[in-house]
Amino acid sequence: MAPRRHRADPPLPRRRGRAAQRAIATIEMAILTPVMLLLVTVSCQAALWQEADHVALAAAESGVAAGAQVGGSPAGARGEAISAASQMGAGVLISPGVTVTESGGLVTVTVTGQSEQLVPGIPVSVSASASAPIEGLPG
Repeated sequence: MAPRRHRADPPLPRRRGRAAQRAIATIEMAILTPVMLLLVTVSCQAALWQEADHVALAAAESGVAAGAQVGGSPAGARGEAISAASQMGAGVLISPGVTVTESGGLVTVTVTGQSEQLVPGIPVSVSASASAPIEGLPG
């Protein structure tokens, strides 16, 4: 009995298989790349929102410290909060607004504004408040 010869596969189907794998990899990249870019953009937007929130809180605390001290006034608290927000939040906290209220021996400063917007169509509002008792001279 003569030994059987084993014939090698023709190269054409192997090329088609590799070409098909390359095509699938290209399609996967075409789908995954925008998804990955969206995830990175949303992550950066969340980081900017968090930074703007921290700036608003720090500005509110700065304003409440100025308004609660002996001789402090709501106008002084408002001015200090606006100054702190513009110094700390340049480019992060957009169009900050400050509201100061005094009631029941407490001064409350609320800072509101917008975070920088990376994702179009999604406005990101920021609001932070701080309160402290009004200091007085011992009577």
